[in-house]
Amino acid sequence: MRLYEKILIGIFLLLLGIRPFLSGDVAFGLFCLFVSFWTISYLIGGYWLLNPKKNKSYFIPIVAGIIFATSLFTLPYTLNIKRENIFINILPLFNIGFFVALGIYLFLKRKAEDKNPFFKKIFIRSLVILIVICFFSYTPASFKPYRYVLTALNYGDKYLVSNMQMFDYKAKFDKAIKNGDCERAIEFAEKANEAGLIWLEIPLEEIDNVSKNHDEIWKISGTFDILYEAYKCKANQYYQKSNYEQALTYYTKAAKALNACEYNLELRKIEEAYSLQRTARCYIKLCNYEYADSLLVKAIEKYQAVKGNIEDENVAYIYSDLAESKAKQMQFGYSKQLYEAAIAILQKDSTKNNEKQIIENYYNIIINN
Repeated sequence: MRLYEKILIGIFLLLLGIRPFLSGDVAFGLFCLFVSFWTISYLIGGYWLLNPKKNKSYFIPIVAGIIFATSLFTLPYTLNIKRENIFINILPLFNIGFFVALGIYLFLKRKAEDKNPFFKKIFIRSLVILIVICFFSYTPASFKPYRYVLTALNYGDKYLVSNMQMFDYKAKFDKAIKNGDCERAIEFAEKANEAGLIWLEIPLEEIDNVSKNHDEIWKISGTFDILYEAYKCKANQYYQKSNYEQALTYYTKAAKALNACEYNLELRKIEEAYSLQRTARCYIKLCNYEYADSLLVKAIEKYQAVKGNIEDENVAYIYSDLAESKAKQMQFGYSKQLYEAAIAILQKDSTKNNEKQIIENYYNIIINN
């Protein structure tokens, strides 16, 4: 390795070491400037940097220099948590292919008498660059050590650090919801969502106005998903304790989180139907039957819009809820028809264990009579 290349590596390590102690813009500017210089050095000087003095090979050093340059070029973007451009994610693949090709060549030549250490040195450089670049380019944010490294390297930039904090809170939410701790799940989900909004530079007080229309809100859609799950968890607890007013409050919050982003996913649309159904059940318990009816009708329409107007057990459960509401309004004939429709649907599917629900529907018909 030439002295020039050693100096480049030393400066690189120095910049990484002092980056957490500099302001975000200064650190990023210095780093971009240096990486650009290093990239150009490999791009136009690969023959001299990677070629031993006694060696006269042209092709491999020049190709290696170009490939190493394409990988190094991505560093400022990946260290700065900017992955919107798919081109940046493609560039490191050239070095991966080069590394594999060199590895195969060295393996086939392992017993040859005319071994050339020059290829092995190129191979080692390719391996080191591959490890560093791939770590920053392809490591998922769910990997905790990766988040710690990125947070340290972006210290002072509250927007980019918030991106990593968002994933930290998401991990804490997962643990809380798994343990059934709805309060903590809500706390971490809200913090994750706030961190995501900071990352997108959306003021918290403006989220109600920009959520669906904001061009980049989809990037933090996962935080709205966990908000929905956290609020639903707490709402279910209140509902089971017959505290329907509090349950309604949290089901309403859950619905707001669920509808914060526009989705075309089937599962998401179906979940919207379930959300309407849960909210309607609270209104039934609170004796607001007409509004409950309207929500249940919307739930059926939304569900069947996704499923193609089929009637399955999920529709049957909504029919049963609607029948209960009609019975509370003394519309016993209409209620009976809905219970019978639910029973007919449930009896069609012999593969599901629907006996309990069928019996409950028959019992409610008896009560109506």
